[in-house]
Amino acid sequence: MKNSERLTGHMKNVTPKTTANMIDTELYELITPEKHGSPFSFNLMYLKPGGVVKMQAHKDQHAVFVHSGTCRILLGDEWTDVEHGGFVYIPPNLTHSFENTGKVPAEVVILKL
Repeated sequence: MKNSERLTGHMKNVTPKTTANMIDTELYELITPEKHGSPFSFNLMYLKPGGVVKMQAHKDQHAVFVHSGTCRILLGDEWTDVEHGGFVYIPPNLTHSFENTGKVPAEVVILKL
């Protein structure tokens, strides 16, 4: 594999991931430590209207940017509405969840460290 092939890519070549804790949501893992040798993961998440990522907590910290649409994000025990252009920091081990409360799909960019 050429170095440029390992370091570049296009979303059309990434298979979306869904898990049991996702409803009407797709996660595109664009850059990962396993595939690219990076110290972080760079993901794009699409939530259809009414889409949900159920409550979870893990060792990774997240920088979250709502690129389009609107999300309601649980941070610990507090819900906050985040619209297009808004961002959130999720510290390690903090319980969090996502809901698309809008009428259009939400596109969320996530950097995980």
